[in-house]
Amino acid sequence: MNQTMRAMVATGFGGPEVFELKQIPRPVPGPGQVLIRVRASSVNPIDTKIRRGALAALAPDPMVLGCDAAGEVVASGPGSPWQPGDRVMACGGGVIGYPGALAEYQVIDATLCAPCPAGLNWETCAALPLVGLTADEGLTRANVHAGQRVLVHAGTGGVGQMAIQLAKQRGAKVWATVSTPEKAAIARELGAEVPFLRPSELADDAAPMLVVLMHALEWLESKGVAVEALVLLQPTSPLRTSRHVEEAIALFRSVPASSVVSVVKVPHHFNPV
Repeated sequence: MNQTMRAMVATGFGGPEVFELKQIPRPVPGPGQVLIRVRASSVNPIDTKIRRGALAALAPDPMVLGCDAAGEVVASGPGSPWQPGDRVMACGGGVIGYPGALAEYQVIDATLCAPCPAGLNWETCAALPLVGLTADEGLTRANVHAGQRVLVHAGTGGVGQMAIQLAKQRGAKVWATVSTPEKAAIARELGAEVPFLRPSELADDAAPMLVVLMHALEWLESKGVAVEALVLLQPTSPLRTSRHVEEAIALFRSVPASSVVSVVKVPHHFNPV
């Protein structure tokens, strides 16, 4: 196997023009790691924020971005349970200390890999890891379970789509906020009850989240629905601060604070806040 590989390397911070196709050393897996041949990768907001310099402190060196990957194992380090030829997907790089998936090969911690589900192509598998981990952790932290009534904000974003499906899988009854009739149709197809379509004056994605949620709650109350868990999974929202989380909880006076969750979309080896 060649000792080098092709990779899209960001040569600085800025727009897409900072990417250059380069030949760089092919990484070697260490103990507990695997080397995968990358067959597909996906783009998440954290990737573009690092590229732009908004999260410059998280940039890997060399700056090979891409948190999510799917591919086959070609080499396995000591202590790894994976074997050459295994089809895996992972959220395992694209941040400081962990070069990412925009390359022919990538070294990933074996514990961050999961088997690709049978019947799913590479592209679909590469789109699952980060949004799936975020949605699942949010629902787990909110202790969402069968019979609960759950409101997922921004139900047709990557995480929102996963949250609707995973909450349904847990047996919950799910509602979602959406901004257009087209997105309402997507949310309904994913399993949400009649989605809350933002009023026209709140249709812009920049509309204050608390205002949107207040309208959604009033709408649900008018239909006799008492929400038991609110899952907020948007890292760019103002709800990242404790003050805004407290304000959101205040909107849900009947909902315990532990059921209001705000999760930042970061790779698994960072602690969500």
